[in-house]
Amino acid sequence: MGADATNTNVNPETGTGDNQEQQPKSFDELLNDESYKSEYEKRLAQELASAKGKWESDHQQKLEEAKTEAEKLAKMNADQKAQYEQQKRLSELEAREKDITTRELKATAYETLAEKGLPKDLADILDYADAESCNKSIESVEKAFQLAVEKAVNEKLRGSSQPPKNGGNGSDATGLGFNFTGVRPKK
Repeated sequence: MGADATNTNVNPETGTGDNQEQQPKSFDELLNDESYKSEYEKRLAQELASAKGKWESDHQQKLEEAKTEAEKLAKMNADQKAQYEQQKRLSELEAREKDITTRELKATAYETLAEKGLPKDLADILDYADAESCNKSIESVEKAFQLAVEKAVNEKLRGSSQPPKNGGNGSDATGLGFNFTGVRPKK
């Protein structure tokens, strides 16, 4: 094989060769190919039809609920309407209050997890029904996390039963005499 067999591409604009791999095609370049374009249009049409169907069903459901609500209100007298409206406002207020309480508990839980040195990802598995259940779930998650860490460390220590490389005197390579025996939970 001669010099002509090398894998160089000559750029017609500059007349220079480049030894790099071809750059991936852009989206617009792919759509210039009819097979890609037709596949894209087919998938886009499917997604649009699916989204339209979902929107129509949601819209129809909301219309039915509003119609049912209007019929219910039409059958009530003035006192019943007032009582129904008050009950509706009360339930909306309770839902908002619960949402606010949950957000406050999550913020507190993030702070507590950070103080205890636990990953903030654990906040997703906590119970936010009320402050007491949130605190209990933080404690149980902390215990489970500490046990898992301790178990993993002990497994790692058992797995490394190779003799020390520094002469077997039990001290680390720095000569400070540090001897790690396990993880102790924070108190």
